Amino acid sequence: MPTIKDVAKLSGLAYATISKYLNGGNVLPENREKIEAAIKELNFTVNEFARGLKTNKSNTVGIIIPDIGNVYVAHTIPIIVDVLRKNGYATIICDSRSDHEREMELVNFSMTKRVDGIINMPVGADGSHLYSAFENRIPVVLLDRIVPDCIGSVDAVLVNNTRAAQNATACLIEHGHTQIGVIAGSRDESTAIDRLSGYISMLKKHDLSVRDSLIEYTDFSINSGYRACKRLLDNNPDMTALFTTNYDVTVGAMMAINERGLSVPDNISVFGFDDMPFAKVIKPHLSVIAQPIREIGKCAAQMLLDQMSGKRKSCGKVTVLNTSIVFRDSVGAKH
Repeated sequence: MPTIKDVAKLSGLAYATISKYLNGGNVLPENREKIEAAIKELNFTVNEFARGLKTNKSNTVGIIIPDIGNVYVAHTIPIIVDVLRKNGYATIICDSRSDHEREMELVNFSMTKRVDGIINMPVGADGSHLYSAFENRIPVVLLDRIVPDCIGSVDAVLVNNTRAAQNATACLIEHGHTQIGVIAGSRDESTAIDRLSGYISMLKKHDLSVRDSLIEYTDFSINSGYRACKRLLDNNPDMTALFTTNYDVTVGAMMAINERGLSVPDNISVFGFDDMPFAKVIKPHLSVIAQPIREIGKCAAQMLLDQMSGKRKSCGKVTVLNTSIVFRDSVGAKH
């Protein structure tokens, strides 16, 4: 198996220069070309385990998410993985199945694998699962959600969920709807709380009553969205519009609406969240809040890279990105 000494001999460069290159240091462009040509010719690969023992780095990142089947996760994680890979990091992706105890186990599991950093989409409002990472000074970036007891000690990237929900609700009100149902997430998840808050604040701004019967809570899954929509339809015969606050509950709600034989937007207008393929394929095409998925993924990865490289220590920086409205055919004027 070729060694660094072989690369040095073939390239005609010093051992120290080769080592510097392999460890991410800056070398002259002409030297970089010689090193890369020698590596290719020799089919040289770095012994990551041995290097990890020497540098105390594994060049591995743990990504802990609540549901690997979640569409937001499925679109965001590959972007994060690509950015990390281009910077020399492998990833371990772990599914907590929306269970906090399992989430804590996965953080500890990641630490046994000597990860250099963790990206976490937390299950709920309890951030205790991250304490062991903080104690061991392992950089952490939260994705999509924040947890109150970690504010100030962990970086995060998310969108302005309150404003996004306000914009969606305002759009429905502008089309004459006053009895607007909402399918929210859980009561202890920051993203869900902010989206429900935006909906409520916009109703109050327009002097519309906030009816408990028009609010349904879910675990942001298709099945829970389906059941929630059926309850809204049963309990609110005067409901003329519906705001669904994530992609999966939107899918579930549309299943329930179609099952009832209702027409969108003639019988009920629907405003969804996340501009995924389903929104463009279903008829009528859905009006949605679009999140900047690529920007979110790149930002989360870069925040962690900056911490792991020592460029910046975590200072509780929360990067909040803006969403946009994609208006299509699922919202009509109240008849």
